Amino acid sequence: MTYTHMRYVGVGAVALLALLPLVTFAATFRAGDTVDLRAGETINDDVYAAGGTVSSAGVITGDLYAGGGTILVT
Repeated sequence: MTYTHMRYVGVGAVALLALLPLVTFAATFRAGDTVDLRAGETINDDVYAAGGTVSSAGVITGDLYAGGGTILVT
């Protein structure tokens, strides 16, 4: 493999890695003293929630990652 070919492969790999976060990190972030995902609310992403009180009564088609003093999932 010549230097020119290796250079094209390297540039292509860097371009692919630069575009990767645009595809894989689709998520919803919520934070505050009280975080409420109300009944009837639908979120079509992963949800990251942090707060003193986190409650989830809505529909989440992805994953829920919650951290807080009190967490209620219904």
